[in-house]
Amino acid sequence: MWKRWKIACSLLLTLLLALNMAQLAAAEPTPGGNSVAGHLIAFEEGFNDLDDGCSKPIPLPEDFNFLFFGKKQTEFKVSSNGLLYLGAGMANDYSCLMYKNGNGDYYNRAFSDLADVSDFANPNIVAPFWDDLELTESSFVYYQVVGEKPNRRLIVQWTDIKPLGADALLGTFQAILQEGTNQIQFQYPNLADGELASGSEATIGIMSSNIGFTQYGYNEVKLSAGKAIRFTPKDANNDYALDDTVPLDNVLVIPSEEGPQKPGGLLATPDSYKSLTLSWAASPDANYYKVMLKPRNENSGWDSIRITKGEEDADVPTSIQLTMDDLDYGATYDWKVVAFNELGYTSSEIGQFTTAPGPAWLSRLDLTGAQLHHAFDPKLTELEGVSDLNADSFSISLTPAYPDAQVSIERWNEEDENFETVHTDKPISLVDGFNAFRIVVQLESDDEESYYQEYRLRILKPTLDEEPRLGNLHVSLGTLTPVFHPNQDTYYANLDFSEHDIEIKSVAANVYQTISVTGATYDEQTQSYWARDLPVGRTEVTLNVRSKDQDHNSSYTIYVNRGPVSTDADLSGLTLSQGSLSPSFAVGTHDYTSTVDYDVARLTVTPTAANGYATIAVNGQRVGNSQAGQEIALHVGTNEITIVVTAQDGQTTQTYNVLVNRKNQESQPGGGDTGGGDKPGGGGNGGGSDKTSPKPVSTTDGKLTLAAGAAGDTRLSDEIVVSIPEGATGQELKLTVQKLQDASNLLNHGEVLASPVFELLKNFTENFKKPVTLTFKFDASKIQKGQHAAIFYYDESKQVWVEVGGQVSGSTITAQVDHFTKFAVLATGQASEAGTDEPSYADIAGHWAQEQIKQAVKNGIVKGYTDGTFKPNATITRAEFAVMLANALKLDGEDTSLSSFKDESKIAAWAKTAVARSVKAGIITGYDDKSFRPAANISRAELAVMIARANGSAGTSATETSFADDAKIPAWAKGAVAAVHAAGIVKGREGNKFDPTATATRAEAVVMIMNMLQSKK
Repeated sequence: MWKRWKIACSLLLTLLLALNMAQLAAAEPTPGGNSVAGHLIAFEEGFNDLDDGCSKPIPLPEDFNFLFFGKKQTEFKVSSNGLLYLGAGMANDYSCLMYKNGNGDYYNRAFSDLADVSDFANPNIVAPFWDDLELTESSFVYYQVVGEKPNRRLIVQWTDIKPLGADALLGTFQAILQEGTNQIQFQYPNLADGELASGSEATIGIMSSNIGFTQYGYNEVKLSAGKAIRFTPKDANNDYALDDTVPLDNVLVIPSEEGPQKPGGLLATPDSYKSLTLSWAASPDANYYKVMLKPRNENSGWDSIRITKGEEDADVPTSIQLTMDDLDYGATYDWKVVAFNELGYTSSEIGQFTTAPGPAWLSRLDLTGAQLHHAFDPKLTELEGVSDLNADSFSISLTPAYPDAQVSIERWNEEDENFETVHTDKPISLVDGFNAFRIVVQLESDDEESYYQEYRLRILKPTLDEEPRLGNLHVSLGTLTPVFHPNQDTYYANLDFSEHDIEIKSVAANVYQTISVTGATYDEQTQSYWARDLPVGRTEVTLNVRSKDQDHNSSYTIYVNRGPVSTDADLSGLTLSQGSLSPSFAVGTHDYTSTVDYDVARLTVTPTAANGYATIAVNGQRVGNSQAGQEIALHVGTNEITIVVTAQDGQTTQTYNVLVNRKNQESQPGGGDTGGGDKPGGGGNGGGSDKTSPKPVSTTDGKLTLAAGAAGDTRLSDEIVVSIPEGATGQELKLTVQKLQDASNLLNHGEVLASPVFELLKNFTENFKKPVTLTFKFDASKIQKGQHAAIFYYDESKQVWVEVGGQVSGSTITAQVDHFTKFAVLATGQASEAGTDEPSYADIAGHWAQEQIKQAVKNGIVKGYTDGTFKPNATITRAEFAVMLANALKLDGEDTSLSSFKDESKIAAWAKTAVARSVKAGIITGYDDKSFRPAANISRAELAVMIARANGSAGTSATETSFADDAKIPAWAKGAVAAVHAAGIVKGREGNKFDPTATATRAEAVVMIMNMLQSKK
């Protein structure tokens, strides 16, 4: 049971601002928007468990001119419940006394119910999403004032808050107060799906108690991602006009990058069985820390301890001692340290520690002549066992967890009804039936504190005439639930999908009793029962125990549940051999960055899959679970590392991206060898002039800050370079380049991307005074004969791509623009028929599929990559294979609708025609959940089925194959596998195995297609 912390620490002398302890999840910027670093909102620690947090008053700029219902406002408080309060002279505390019901629960109300409530503590309410909300590990609330007087805006932003008790997060919503016009705008740039995020339990509007209110919604489903709602004062009576058709104010408040240094060096040191010390390396610029802990195997939230600087402390302490009153003995905990300052916070990696065993615990209990029904666990104090066959006595060895503890064992005397001491230095006699014992462990500590633990042990000595019972029961796989006991007759065992057989071992409680089993067969070699070839779902195995005279019978039932194939493609851990991840690894977060010094030229990646049957590839190379992959060479600048996890089903995938920035080599101080200038760094022949233009700034991480009018450039992953000429701006420029991970929703008219889509962001809305140069690297293989590459920008209002043009040089293209939005390189023009040039790829020489690959490329079935490789051993997705197959079969005609697939929007434009024609031809179908899963890697079983359908030889589900792993080929694929094998289209892998759930490679897909075409001749 998770205990409430009793902090054995005198450090908490000063209460500082506190907030939720999660690593911030960076929200995606809105389309065409700008991002600004904001101030972290701090909430009072412990106020209703932080699900009803409130900030202290935050002052508006002194000359910020904003009227609310006709009255000047000078400060505001923010509530984690999705609202803020305006006022002047607010109490300097963490109070936001909101309406609550008779149970003390805070919840939203209709404004019509509150307008006349005179005792409502905060009368001026701005509520973009008023509900009973709570903070999570990924939550953050930020504010910032942006713009120039007299057109400044206060932005308050809530991200990843969730309704109390719900599982799903809401997304991001904002309240924006406009200086001068007194307008208020609510907007929802990113909202989750579902009614809760759409406002089904929220109040949305503004109110000033006893003056008036304007309510947009109360417990109504009216919100959606991208929506904005504006409240505009109408007249002197303080009425507000409401407009929910206005465009988004495209600005996103993000965490400051100037937070404290990331804590490290986590160390857990047991002091004794009484306490444990947690320590960490100091973060020099931290104002305070929070230590976060939670039991490792419990689905609970983090509990926290705040570490602040005391009156006598020179620095903020970097350790804390926890007493075992605060923890459970022998338990494993996850922990991390979060460092805070006024600019933000950073979190350490997650560490683990296991607490000491209890002072009066046993560490071992060993029996001779008897055995326990389950392995000894010092936490379990009720123990059951059975003596060996024909044994009249047994021996016991007891080892305490601490050598100073005293251990004794006593036997229950049935006649005298008391316990009698027995000695462990000789065998202990047994009587027929149950023999009851009490084991006592005692420890007297140095401070005269006593610890006591009692274990109860029952040993059964079977008799001839007793009721038939099992003496023991084991299964070879899974865990038998509950723990075996002779009087427990129903059990469960859960198996993974990859396991087909389970062994059952049982022993009768009496040598004269016999056991028979239904649902399993006896194996003479192992002398045990086996249930083999288990179907998915539940299988019942029954064990019958009969007495010697066959007149008495007892039955035991095991329900063996073989689970479906796992679709878990998540990582549970990710580490780098050099540098650290930012943000710290968290389940559900897929994009990370890391920065390493110039001296780090190589590193390795160690990913850990949440499911042990998932497969992992790092940059296309297979990596063992929790094992370091091959070394990755790093060039100066940004290096993109892609980790693809494929679930056990061979179809479900998750992609993780790590951008590693290797720093430039430090420049040497001083100037040229012949410099004669007086200033440091002067050039040769007399030095430089003060009036020369400053040297342009260059960065390699897609982020650039320039003074007004200065020149500079930034690049990202060698895929895009943005060059700013001198004089292009009249103010400071903060530029960010972001690569969109999913641009499928932007490709609605058959566009073919030849590069990723990049969103360029800056800190002002005006166009540049001089053209800015963009240079893209593009994939020339996407440009077919008759087409050319061109740079396009995305028109947000018309939702179309507009051509900019560009000058092509090899695989790069350059153009000039005067504004920022989303840009990409597209293939434009009408494509002609496939060419007949002989293809040549550096990585297929000597490959077993070399000739088939060359022929497939020549026939226009498949293409290589712009770097001159084909990547024959890379995996292939369902969408990619559909395109290959459609090209090979030259499928044409009218395309069928893909609306039957619930993930139609995820099918990229370049694949939609091929998928539609393949579906129409009956070659490809979706899944039972009405999804197509275009990005999922295709399994060999799926590949065989599609090839068989295309070849008109799908076979029947009852067909057997000659492969050694025939039993593992699913029934829905077995007929197809047999058919394509018989036709010579597909061959097995090593050991005559088909390996149906393995991910197919590009080479295997090409060879199957080419063999299929050959079989049709």
